[in-house]
Order: sequence, then structure tokens, then C-alpha cells
Amino acid sequence: RYESARRAETRCLQAMHERRWDDARGHAEDWVRLRPEVAEAWLARAEVARQRKDWAVTEESLARIPRSDDRYLRAQALRADLALDGLR
Repeated sequence: RYESARRAETRCLQAMHERRWDDARGHAEDWVRLRPEVAEAWLARAEVARQRKDWAVTEESLARIPRSDDRYLRAQALRADLALDGLR
């Protein structure tokens, strides 16, 4: 399982770097399925969804960042921005 998650992570980050958002989406989904406890996986999924303008998945992914993570407040700020954009 660890090797599969590592492979999904590597492929996701590479596809993101190359701006291949459709490919990255599948790898991000695999990564969070295999390692749901890893905040980096959820952040990658959120970024891929944002690039694809899939706001619901972006918000859902950001909501999975645990309070104990240093990036929690930033994730919450991004969620608030999404909510405000939805009201405009």
C-alpha cells in the first residue's frame, strides 16, 4: 500500500508540474484514497480541483486538512474565499 501511495504521489506531483490537470486528478484521487491521513495529498487534490474549476472538490479537500497541520489556517482562508465567491 505504501508503495502504491508513493507512486500515486509522484505521478500526481509530476502531472501537476506539467499542468496535466486531468491526469493529476486521477493520481490525486488515488493518493487520498491510499493515504487519507496525509495533508499534502488533500492539498494536492484541492489544487488540481481548483485548476479544473471544480469548486466543490476544492472545498471538500481543504476541509480535510487537520487542525494540527501548519497549513490549516491557510486552508480555512481558502475555503472562506470559495464561499464568498459563491455568494457573488
